[in-house]
Amino acid sequence: MPEKIQAPGVYRGIILESALGVTKSEKPQWVGKFAIHEKWVDAPAELAELGREEPCWADCSSHGLEITAFLMLFNSTDEFSDETAMTNYAQLKLVTGWDGTEFDSLTNDAFVGKQILCRLEFGNDYVNDKGVEVAGQLRCQWIDAYDASPVRQLKSVDADKVKALSAKLKFSKAVKVATIAKPVAPKPAATKPVAVKPPVTAPATKPAATKPAATKVPPKTPAPVVVEEVEEVAVEEEVAVEEEVAAEVTPLDQGAAWEFVCNNSNGALAAVIEKTWIEQTKAVLGDRGVDDSVLTNDDWGQIAVSVIAELA
Repeated sequence: MPEKIQAPGVYRGIILESALGVTKSEKPQWVGKFAIHEKWVDAPAELAELGREEPCWADCSSHGLEITAFLMLFNSTDEFSDETAMTNYAQLKLVTGWDGTEFDSLTNDAFVGKQILCRLEFGNDYVNDKGVEVAGQLRCQWIDAYDASPVRQLKSVDADKVKALSAKLKFSKAVKVATIAKPVAPKPAATKPVAVKPPVTAPATKPAATKPAATKVPPKTPAPVVVEEVEEVAVEEEVAVEEEVAAEVTPLDQGAAWEFVCNNSNGALAAVIEKTWIEQTKAVLGDRGVDDSVLTNDDWGQIAVSVIAELA
């Protein structure tokens, strides 16, 4: 009896079964069952149990672990092209050698026995049809070539693609204005108050001498008033920019949204990008459950904008 995998992480194994399925919204998806043979170990506690110091692949073939993946290939029900293809489509071709021009290979055991790398993560919690909150299940979120790096790498599209995506969202310039204006404003506030020293020397003088100094200090240090006005203006400008961006969000499919986020992440770590992506996807899903196949291109465009805004 195969054991159920309990922990998220990166695993390697072989494909046992392959099939073509559809999502609830009738979009094509690949269904693959994998036999897991190795797990990538990089946590100090796990490495200590193995008697190792450096991250490594740990053999777990004796446990009989299996996992079934459900990966949507196209974000459409009737048009299967480069414009509607998901990242899963490209990864499946990379892993199996499939040319992507037909679906027969997905159903005739052509993929069985091929080696694969997969990333397992917990899905979002959701409320079922009985109103009961159910914890997210461990599922396959990503597949890659067997010898690919277990540390997820961000993949960049070519320069022309980046330029085209930026032009569609009309977002990059607005973000730069907002992010530059806000940090510059507080600097005068940090320097001027430090230069005010009358309160320190006041005790050394007689009470009669301190009164005039107390009345003259406020006029000489108008910085707090200026800072408050600058901060308020900066906030108003930021709100205006956010409203402008929200109004100009362009519909994108999931793959294009992810690519745009990766190429406009301001140098954020991969783990931070993934965490922010999941949080914003969950926020947009709302009460619609955990199946992201219900999201529209408008939703994915909004998610891309929200993630970039959080990373900024």
